[in-house]
Amino acid sequence: MIKEIKYGGFSASPSDYESPDGELAALIGLVPDEGNLTPIMPPKALFELEGGRVIRFVHETSAFRHYIILDPATNIVSWTDDGKASTQLYNFTKSRTIHNINAIGNTIVILADNGMHYLLWKGDTDGYLYLGTHLPELPISFGLQATMKKVDDFTIDYDGIAQSDWGNVDFTDNNKNRVTEQVMAKVNKFINEESVNKGKFIFPFFIRYAFRLYDGSITSHSAPVLMNCADALTPDCKVSPVAKTGKWEQAVIRIYAAIHDIDMAVLEQSYIDEVKKWSDIITSVDIFISSPIYMLDQSGKCTRFYKPTSVDTYSSEYCGSVCKHVNPDAGVASKRLNEGYAYRTYHSMFNDTYPLEWNADRKFDYTVDLPHFTAEEFNEKIKSVSNFYLLKSIKPGSLSTNRSKIEISEDYLQSLVSRERMTDDYYSHDLLIPKGSFVYNSRLNLVNIQKRMFDGFKPLSLFTYKEGITSNLPIIWSSVDSAKQYFTNTLKKTDIYIHIKTEQGESIVHNSGLNFINTTNNIDLLEIDGGFAWFFYPNSKAVSVDIVSEGKKHTFPLVNSNVLNGAVYFNNLHYFGIESPTPCPTAKNETYNILNKIYNSEVNNPFHFPVLGINTVGTGTILGISTAAKALSQGQFGQFPLYAFTTEGVWALEVSNTGGYSAKQPITRDVCINANSITQLDSAVLFATDRGIMLISGSNSQCISDTLDYPQVFSIDSLPEADKLVAMAGFTDEDFAYVPFRQFILGCRMIYAYTQQRVIVYNPAHSYAYVYSLKTKTWGMMQSAVADNVPSYPEALAMLKDGTLVDFCTDAAQQQDEDGHLQGIKGLLITRPLKLDAPDLLKTIDTAIQRGNFRKGCIKSALYGSRDLQNWSLIWTSQDHYLRGFRGTPYKYFRFALLCDMQPDESLFGATIQYTPRLLNQPR
Repeated sequence: MIKEIKYGGFSASPSDYESPDGELAALIGLVPDEGNLTPIMPPKALFELEGGRVIRFVHETSAFRHYIILDPATNIVSWTDDGKASTQLYNFTKSRTIHNINAIGNTIVILADNGMHYLLWKGDTDGYLYLGTHLPELPISFGLQATMKKVDDFTIDYDGIAQSDWGNVDFTDNNKNRVTEQVMAKVNKFINEESVNKGKFIFPFFIRYAFRLYDGSITSHSAPVLMNCADALTPDCKVSPVAKTGKWEQAVIRIYAAIHDIDMAVLEQSYIDEVKKWSDIITSVDIFISSPIYMLDQSGKCTRFYKPTSVDTYSSEYCGSVCKHVNPDAGVASKRLNEGYAYRTYHSMFNDTYPLEWNADRKFDYTVDLPHFTAEEFNEKIKSVSNFYLLKSIKPGSLSTNRSKIEISEDYLQSLVSRERMTDDYYSHDLLIPKGSFVYNSRLNLVNIQKRMFDGFKPLSLFTYKEGITSNLPIIWSSVDSAKQYFTNTLKKTDIYIHIKTEQGESIVHNSGLNFINTTNNIDLLEIDGGFAWFFYPNSKAVSVDIVSEGKKHTFPLVNSNVLNGAVYFNNLHYFGIESPTPCPTAKNETYNILNKIYNSEVNNPFHFPVLGINTVGTGTILGISTAAKALSQGQFGQFPLYAFTTEGVWALEVSNTGGYSAKQPITRDVCINANSITQLDSAVLFATDRGIMLISGSNSQCISDTLDYPQVFSIDSLPEADKLVAMAGFTDEDFAYVPFRQFILGCRMIYAYTQQRVIVYNPAHSYAYVYSLKTKTWGMMQSAVADNVPSYPEALAMLKDGTLVDFCTDAAQQQDEDGHLQGIKGLLITRPLKLDAPDLLKTIDTAIQRGNFRKGCIKSALYGSRDLQNWSLIWTSQDHYLRGFRGTPYKYFRFALLCDMQPDESLFGATIQYTPRLLNQPR
């Protein structure tokens, strides 16, 4: 009888008894392709590295192609463009673990166990510039420079008030209208002319700043600083009554207020130097302000003349600001304390500015009760501020540690709300420590993330600049120098400890620096005489802050801000926290996990991860993400172009018009057991699971390795003389030291060779690899010395264990033998047991011919027989593809062992077998 056998691919399942004839039990150097077994050409070698160094990434743009090298012995990262000379990029020290390397444009991002390290390509002359793990911090101190301005005294009329009823008596309705109309017209004109129309400030406002990056996005927002232009009712509206016909029927009104400019200074030169290093990324420091927070109620009415006391809420008599008083010298012989930044009442500044008017013949002991909001209403106005408008853009090269005034155009405040509005900030100061990254749509995506919370802002950058003095009294100094010396001496070190509650426990972050204190009673830095206490930390989970200075600690509660991404403390009633001699807490800023989120950067900007780009996927850990890079059908990219591989299964992600993701549903509950196995194909993604290797395309998932999965593996040692066959074929026993497939894929990785449409599944711990043909959906095998693959899609680069970088998409050039002939590609093939349609009958083979397109003599043959699938006997061998001229003992099962030495254009199809069944009339 004659039987035609067509060779299939490598398989281990089902059992040998059930397997179809033609399936292969061992296969090295061959893969089923186009209906035949074809030789696997070795990959092209690009260059070789010495000393155990490996290529970990290829940084390529339209202008250059750089190979990023890691030395595992030292953890030094370097680069080369030709594999010869290399230049060091960064020394991570031996204690660091490098998880991943990726790139966006000219920027390399190296993921290590202490954060993301950024390196920027500056050109052939300067090479790569190491930037660090985070955008730099830039603590800026903002101060106020005050000028006292007044309106020329003017007279108002009103219904007569008995002299005995003057002061602290509410107006009649008619007087409310008359006084309000006359006074508020002057007040509003004063505000417009001296403040709104001149770009200066009379009411409190917030100021904050952020980095403007090269793509126009802003990030690393500062804390909002409450600028204390006035801590009570302003302008101050003094009144001196004038009597007519025995009643008070007129009054002389004096309106004055402190008008403020803003100044600023960076705390230390080192911060400026660091920002300059990032000048290719940070194009400017943008300063934003809020609208002025009016205490005046423009819809209200003046209610009385009164003589203020310290208990009157927002009494203009006790209004003051934290500022440097910069009025011109008024000709006073003695020098008052007007050189430093301190808390000053309007009363004292007026006296300094207009000393000759202070003791004039009119007595301005009374005040007009201007319409104003209640303390509770004004507090809510402060706490509800959320909009900030662009004031100034400062280039990194223009930053300075010298206090300098911010010039504001006169029409700025008139059109404030039409200016660019500041975006909100979301944890941009925290340090991200991801283990995985993936570039998609020119955005850097981070997964498997830990986060270290921000240590907090420097004390001097949190409050209106103040140098220490808190006295309201008009202290007289003998000289300006003595006043300056006093201010310098009162700057003290302040420590800030912020307590943050998370689902994973409490963290305590710590920051320190110089700040002001009260030299009289050592009250800490939130104390501002008659002023507001405002503190901000950019994490809504912060619950309290300890402020320590001069050996004393004060604890302040923090609450979640309803309008800002952060926690705040605010009080305007001289509450100084809970003073305690308790020792300082110990900083405990541990990292915490955010393992079920994907951080998606801005387009072409790996430095900024906006809140809209943060996506939650299930509740497990995201192991990795990948995408099908090619449309699944004409005009259709696929319902789910992006996949998130989690400990709960694989989630399909949709991409919005803004570039963000939406986690719709888990499309399979198969869990990736090895994140390194996730491999991007043109229209699908492969990954290893407990079931085997899964292929996802669209919303469909299927296992492509079912035929390889069997607990018992073929051992070549079961064949007699097998060691001689292996040696003759040029292989070693390790090439056939098979382990169960599920054990193999625990540490497997994959290489996609798109030109041959093959997937190479290797495990660095083994010297063989599986080769999957996407054309025939069958498996072959090859020798493997691959140590790691190099991310370079659509290329198929890999590092061999000897330090050679190879490309599996390009075949190596064939070598010539001593006679000048091209050397063939060696292979070894062993079939699974052949049953010849009768697995339980004894048979005798007398002829076997291997079929295919190959030269005579390039295939050597051996035939084995067995009666129990356990014990095998060598029947016959041949130096070519013919086995004939023999007869002998019958067997139930047979195997071919073929030694191949084929050219690239040769192939093996199958075999023709002539056999004779024995004893057909007896069951066996």
